[in-house]
This record gives sequence, structure tokens and C-alpha cells, in this order.
Amino acid sequence: MTYGSRYARWTVACAGIGWSIMGSTAIPGVRTAGDGALTSSVARGTQIIVSGVRCGRRVSLDWRTADRSLSAREELTGEGGNWSRYRLARGNLGAAFEAVRVADRIELISRSGDGKAEQRRTFEKVRSGVLVGPSLAWYLRDNLERLRAGTTLELEFLAVDRGLMIGLRAKPVERGADGSLRVRLEASSPLMRPFVPTTTLTFDRGGRVTNLIGIVPLQAGTGRQPISLEGNVNFGVEVEDDSPETCRELQSAR
Repeated sequence: MTYGSRYARWTVACAGIGWSIMGSTAIPGVRTAGDGALTSSVARGTQIIVSGVRCGRRVSLDWRTADRSLSAREELTGEGGNWSRYRLARGNLGAAFEAVRVADRIELISRSGDGKAEQRRTFEKVRSGVLVGPSLAWYLRDNLERLRAGTTLELEFLAVDRGLMIGLRAKPVERGADGSLRVRLEASSPLMRPFVPTTTLTFDRGGRVTNLIGIVPLQAGTGRQPISLEGNVNFGVEVEDDSPETCRELQSAR
């Protein structure tokens, strides 16, 4: 199968998943971790390791395979639809994408890792609820009561590595006896669904994401021909970290 038909699918990075407490918090920071495996045929069964840090309105998530051959880092400032900066870097591809939001304007800076010059694109008159990266999971968490009541949510997501806004639909599909809720994410437009793989997120009773099945931020291939990957990842509980270095590291990474 060719690159165009299989691998140029949209990467709806629904990461940023372990955070169950919203709003600003002071030092100490909070850490979370996850692990699972890739399910794509390209690297099926390869172990995924995720580690995250949250300090106030800043979050970082590091994704990698156990052999460190693939890596990705997400950094977000903000929460839910109220975000101001997001960065996605893929170390193995040498690719980096950054979205900066001011009022109803988003500037997107892209370096694809294929040797081409840095590219910039500006989105004007952007709706206030546009989501990106980890803010997607936060938005769903904030609207869990609506989802538990059976409401299907329509939302807009910025795919930074494609430079496009994508309409998504979030629908509750399974309720567990333990109070958990599984939510399916798919493209709002039937025409886009072949290019936007379905992703599911499972929330526990308290609103923390415990599982992700679908697209992950990691990619294989090369900067010129990246290969989107899917996985099945479980996330652990949050752990408060009273080390001053926790938030200092996140600050210095900006």
C-alpha cells in the first residue's frame, strides 16, 4: 500500500491523558506515567512508555518506545480550550511543530524534518473552543457529565503536523459497572473518516483517563515519509512530586 493511501492519515494526538485535576496548581508538581504497546502493523507489539509532568497550567508528556528508537514530546500551556501554546517534537524524525494562540489568531510554525525550510501559517478568526494536543482530553473531562447523559459532542481540533483544523465527534459508547466511561472519537465528516482513525478514551469515575486506543504522537518512517502509529496505552494515577526540580525542568524546557 502506498504512503499516500495509508500513512498520510491525520494524527489526532489525543495525548496528555493522565491529568485528573484541573485548574492552576502551585509547586509541588504532579507526575503521571503510562505504558502499552503499538498496534500498527509497522511495529506491532513494540512497548510504549509515557511520562508526564504538570505544573499549574503547563504540561509536558514524553512518549517513547522501550528501545528509544521512536520518541515524541508534547508541551502545552493552558487547559481545555483556553490554551496559548502547544509544541510537538518528534526526535527520531527531527520534526517539530508549534502553535501559538493570541485571542482569535493562531500562528503555526512547522519543521517537518525533511530538510525543507521552516514553514509558517496563520489561522485568523479562530473559534474560542479549538482544541490541540492534550487539551482534547481535558475538554472531554470537563464535559463528562454531558457524555454520561448520552450527549454527542462536536468539536474542532488543530492537527499541528498537518496544518489543518479537523471536525471531531465525541460519543459515549460504553459505561462500566465501576463508573468508567469509554468515549469514541471520530471525524465529524463521513468523507474524512478514512483519513482520521477512530480513537477511544476511557475515563474512570473521577474523570481521569485510564486508557487510550488509537493514534499516538509517535511516528515511524522518515521526515519525508512519516508513518502514523496506533497503540493501546494504560495510564496510572497521578503522583504529587515535592521535588523543586519537577517544575523547574518543565520551565526550562520552554
